[in-house]
Amino acid sequence: MKKKNSVSILGDSRVFDTYYLNDRYDQGYGYDKTFPHLLRGKLLRNEAAVWDVVHIPDHFRGGTVSSNTLRLALTDPDCVYLCDGIWETLLNKSHFKEYVLNAIDDHQTRDGELSFDYSHHALAQLFVEGKLSISPQKYAKRIYDIASYFIRRRRACVWMNLIMPDPAYKDGVHYAGDYKCSPYWRDCLQAVNECVDRKLAEIGAETFDLDQMMRHTGGEESALLDQWHFTESFHAVIADALYDKFAGPDFGVAVSDDHISHRFMVAPKQISDRIIVFKPDDKQVLEDYIVKPLNVEIVTDDPAAAASAKAEIVLLAADDSVRDGLVRDLLTTLRQTQIIVFPEEISTIENRIESAEGSSRFN
Repeated sequence: MKKKNSVSILGDSRVFDTYYLNDRYDQGYGYDKTFPHLLRGKLLRNEAAVWDVVHIPDHFRGGTVSSNTLRLALTDPDCVYLCDGIWETLLNKSHFKEYVLNAIDDHQTRDGELSFDYSHHALAQLFVEGKLSISPQKYAKRIYDIASYFIRRRRACVWMNLIMPDPAYKDGVHYAGDYKCSPYWRDCLQAVNECVDRKLAEIGAETFDLDQMMRHTGGEESALLDQWHFTESFHAVIADALYDKFAGPDFGVAVSDDHISHRFMVAPKQISDRIIVFKPDDKQVLEDYIVKPLNVEIVTDDPAAAASAKAEIVLLAADDSVRDGLVRDLLTTLRQTQIIVFPEEISTIENRIESAEGSSRFN
């Protein structure tokens, strides 16, 4: 029997059941009502369906990007769906205090007066402008880094965007954390959506518009239990929409069984394949990161030369500051049979679980 093509869904608390429940919730449901479970059931009941679904229940906020990338990669998916969390948009006083202290440290008294406006609007504006320790730009980069890992291996990637509810809905409370949202939270969510869309467009990743779907299916009252978590009926709506895509004749193109990417979904123990090293500068990345012996075919800084070479692996050795732009250029030039990997992705397996603040956590 032919192996089915696979879609892996990385999901936050919205993709679980109502794992947290109190008397504020109008309903509670189990995992059997969530859209990944419903979707897989519909696909399994369709004998003609060629796609299967794997659900990886995890948050990927904070410092867990590498851990969740690994968990996705181990499923060797043809397509990845990312249903991300909200924690990077939940502003509080500590973000403003950090901003003020940094501004004071950077300010010279002789340069004149330094003043601050502390309000919901001012805090949201600082977030949108990228002036806090959390920002739409940093959020987008994390999503991009996960998407890039799979796009560079010629797998499809889709981000399920953030629903932007009316801040007054359910009195603005996010029940699971008993967090009352800012009156300007929608501005923060919109800034994130726009920033992620722009960043993902660089590498051809797609967006599944959950916000638009919510508005087309009765709005917040129909779709949301609080400011964030889905109703049982909205899970069913998402499952139906995804099933229509996955069961259709034109959904996706799975990579072939002999595609080079299968051997590079995680860091291989041995590398016998010929490699093109793409080096746009004199950075000694290879000596710094790679301990495995490599069969290097060509070292180049010309995308066209890399595309015409016989090797299927392009090792991109470049500073982080220019790497994203080089990925974009290479993806439009290389053959579809060629993949792009970074030095750190073939030197060892990264599985960090520490948060951005340094505390160890799994979610």
